[in-house]
Amino acid sequence: MLETDVTARIESQVAALNHRVKTALDLAELIRQGAVPNFTPAAFVVPGGYRPADAGMGTNAYVQELEERLAIILVVRSAGDVSGAKTQPELKTLIQAIIVALAGHQPGGESAEDEDAPFYQTGVLVFDGAELIELTAGAVFYRLDFKIDQQLRILG
Repeated sequence: MLETDVTARIESQVAALNHRVKTALDLAELIRQGAVPNFTPAAFVVPGGYRPADAGMGTNAYVQELEERLAIILVVRSAGDVSGAKTQPELKTLIQAIIVALAGHQPGGESAEDEDAPFYQTGVLVFDGAELIELTAGAVFYRLDFKIDQQLRILG
């Protein structure tokens, strides 16, 4: 699964996160509670779904190119800094470290197949943008977007 691979990659490549890379479910629970992580920096790997491209039919086959998307939500805060200004140097360093760790990475190794066949990974992770998504009580929430090409193959 892409999220599992990306989580492991960030954990192994970005020491500053110190085993604080969590799932979308963890983030959803924080949001439900109206809370921020107890310890930061923290990151959450969030699936972003698929964007389909043109499909084709062949002899007993359906083939469609897809982009699988995911986001890394970073949370950084600084005690006593309600504006979040003191977090900026740390945030920039983390953003760059995550981009370097993931851009060009091929989850699962060379020509990996998704365990949920008939989805086949055909590319590497591509950085697809980033933006500040929230600033609340000194906690900065920042999203980094990535995508990877896949192919859907259904043989009939």
